[in-house]
Amino acid sequence: MAMRGAAFAVVLFSCADAGRLWTKRSDKSQGSRSLSSCGVKGASKKALDDVVNISIVNGAPATECEWRWQIGIRGSETSRPFCGGQLIHPEWVLTAAHCVGNPNFNVVAGNYEVQAPDGNEQSRWAAQVIRHPNYNSLRTDNDYALVRLESAFDITDCVGTVCLPTDGNDVPPKTQCWTTGWGALFEGGVSATVLQEAQVDTLSQEDCRATGYGAKEITDNMLCAQGRGPNGEVMDACQGDSGGPLVCESGPGTYTLYGVTSWGRGCAGENFPGVFARVHEALGWIEETMEANQGPPPTSARCPDYAYSYVPDSDGDCRCKSREICSRSNGEKHDCPCSGGIGAYGGIYFSPDCEDCLCYST
Repeated sequence: MAMRGAAFAVVLFSCADAGRLWTKRSDKSQGSRSLSSCGVKGASKKALDDVVNISIVNGAPATECEWRWQIGIRGSETSRPFCGGQLIHPEWVLTAAHCVGNPNFNVVAGNYEVQAPDGNEQSRWAAQVIRHPNYNSLRTDNDYALVRLESAFDITDCVGTVCLPTDGNDVPPKTQCWTTGWGALFEGGVSATVLQEAQVDTLSQEDCRATGYGAKEITDNMLCAQGRGPNGEVMDACQGDSGGPLVCESGPGTYTLYGVTSWGRGCAGENFPGVFARVHEALGWIEETMEANQGPPPTSARCPDYAYSYVPDSDGDCRCKSREICSRSNGEKHDCPCSGGIGAYGGIYFSPDCEDCLCYST
């Protein structure tokens, strides 16, 4: 199996409405539904006639602000996304469990061209990560994670929420759906510079288990989908698309999230469709988790501006930049405390609560 959030041989692809509606109004509307409603696509902000027609794998560039619920998960406010996700509430993101662990990452919404901000982007830091209690990393089963943000996103023409399926309405086989992301354009290849989209068709569990996957590999918590281009080319998610959406039109102008990009053997393999975490199977857990985590979000430790990163590492330490050491004695000694003790790890790490720790050039 391969993570679609990172390059491995098998690729893991590294809103009841009242609870998911946002009260901020917009002058624009999609038919009778305002942009404050879940599942409403945005209007195109940019023509892309001059962009090469390649994508996720064999898809096409999306138009800017079209898929308003798409978010990127990244290590800092300036790095490119390593996984995707989707807003299901202005304060909550649903993504793949294999993408996230500690809340030490940044979430960007309204993004389109990853290295060319145009003012539609909004940035928030993760405050809380809750993986599905039955997530199995070996089988990539129950590959769901909820991310609570430090503060809610503002709903705009380019940022919105996607609808969740209702209890009795899972997506049937042979439904045309869409998957999006900034992942690799082909297996092991370069990542997309603008958001990509691909139309795919859902498969029944029986049909998916009759592909190149073993019957036991595809659990009831998974949903398979694969697309075909005009010349028969396979359309699929790939490395870096993990956590992103599989959405299907569930009503006129309304899109519902049925899958979270999870894994697949390679990318765009003829006999290996993309595998998504089936959102319908996690509805109870999603709703219960959000209900149990209301009120002010938890606060997280943050590193000072002069540190290498805004967020502590997995050990809870901040780090000085390259060719710097941390000192409490004007650079004379490596005497800052960190998780390894005083002056440990070469003196470049320090505890975020150390008020007199500073970084000095060596």
